[in-house]
Amino acid sequence: MSERPISPNPDRYKVVDERNRESWYLTEVDRPFSVYMSVQGAGAQRTLYNRFEDDPAVAAALKINNEAGRYILGGNMSTVASPDGTQYGPETMTNEERIQDARNNMNRFIDSVGVDPAQIRVLNPERDYTHGLTVVNADTDTASYNGEEPARLEERGDFVYTYNPNRVLAVRPADCPVVVLSGDTPKGRMNALIHFAWQGAAHDQLADMDQILASMELDRSSARAYITPGGHAETYDHSGTPKHPNDRFPVTEGLLHNIRTSDAQGELKYGFDVDTPQFVYEGMLGMGFNEKQLFMDTSDTTAPESGYASHSRATKLGEGNTRDLVIATFEPGPSLVASNPERPLPPEIAWQIVPLTVSFRDFDGTEHEGTIEVHRDLAEDVQDFFTLAQEIGFPIEKVKKSSDAPTPWDDGTLMAENATSSFNYRMIAGTDRPSLHGLGRALDVNPRLNPYIRYDDEGNATVEPAGAEHHPGEPGVFDAEHPLVVFMKSRGWEWGGDWKPESGRTDLHHFQKAPEA
Repeated sequence: MSERPISPNPDRYKVVDERNRESWYLTEVDRPFSVYMSVQGAGAQRTLYNRFEDDPAVAAALKINNEAGRYILGGNMSTVASPDGTQYGPETMTNEERIQDARNNMNRFIDSVGVDPAQIRVLNPERDYTHGLTVVNADTDTASYNGEEPARLEERGDFVYTYNPNRVLAVRPADCPVVVLSGDTPKGRMNALIHFAWQGAAHDQLADMDQILASMELDRSSARAYITPGGHAETYDHSGTPKHPNDRFPVTEGLLHNIRTSDAQGELKYGFDVDTPQFVYEGMLGMGFNEKQLFMDTSDTTAPESGYASHSRATKLGEGNTRDLVIATFEPGPSLVASNPERPLPPEIAWQIVPLTVSFRDFDGTEHEGTIEVHRDLAEDVQDFFTLAQEIGFPIEKVKKSSDAPTPWDDGTLMAENATSSFNYRMIAGTDRPSLHGLGRALDVNPRLNPYIRYDDEGNATVEPAGAEHHPGEPGVFDAEHPLVVFMKSRGWEWGGDWKPESGRTDLHHFQKAPEA
């Protein structure tokens, strides 16, 4: 092999470290997710014996490493045999003992994180990187939890996503960086885990990721991403390829460094260094994300001085593969953090509620954007309602989330403010069951102009909010023939203005759509 030149831009990770200081991960209090990595090795510096296995000096260095007491923090965490038949785990154990040892170590790590193992979905990586990045929906793909180890998704794919914040995504990334990403879409907050093997990156899977996020209509300004460690170009060496990498892979610039040749018994071969983490980081900046939205762990998983390691490089010799586990846990989102302590929001309801960005015009004709929270199944209907409202010039004074402080779940304050809102975690009167508003399946619009009218047994009417008046035909006011009322009813919504006085109430600002029986 020809002499290896110095990798270009050796200070590139110092630049990232400086950017990290201003990133969301180090500056924002409410993080949308957390990442946990089962760091494998600690102790004496290890040696990259895989690159220089024929060098006698390396054997001596390895012996020193071993005697210096390098030890494993995560332990054996692989419950299956390697492809070549070599069993993972310490050689002193039988295969059955290795499997049980792996389960014990894995469960100990999961317990330390404090997650429900039944909620974990482990990525099942794609093996053919010549086709596009495969997407897997962790909410629908089959995965059974056996009570002994986390469920592995049946469908292969390196882009796994969920809309359920209770779901926990996991992967065993070896020396590949993993992108954990969370952001708002029309269907709600989408949480994803994307695994980038270097050959996938070389087959332009970053471009695939860009297209996938576009198809999900991700609001990129809302996104936050964490890139886990990987092997850097200085230490991640790939040797002995009979074809020039520029001819073998669609993408090499920024990913493959120090391309070089060797002549082994008359056969020309190519070697190169791989820098997937930096490539992914720069690629995401090119997708429209800014430096504050990205955090990158710049540890080099293949560097001898690193305490982080993925494969058996972190182990004493002969102990086999102890591949890491990376776990990502998610939060319901800042929009649902605030709540009434007397009425805490149950997680099973929270994950169904999504923040929806809508555009509207106020009574002065000024255009605004606001966020409204609705049940994920009704987001399209509500979005179309606001689109139609703009088209026909229907004014809306303000749009407000009921979870916002200082009025969480306070319907009276929202009505008094003439606020248009949807989700509001409140109960059916006289019960402990959530109302349709409490499930995000109701919409209130301009309540001071479209009041709630309560009738007593004698037919006397009380108007809420106090001072509200109803003048059909004026801007922002509903009647039975109004295009927005007709539209919502055509989508299966019920309008409270149709409720007769005999029912005890008429609710002119209220629309609701109950779940199908």
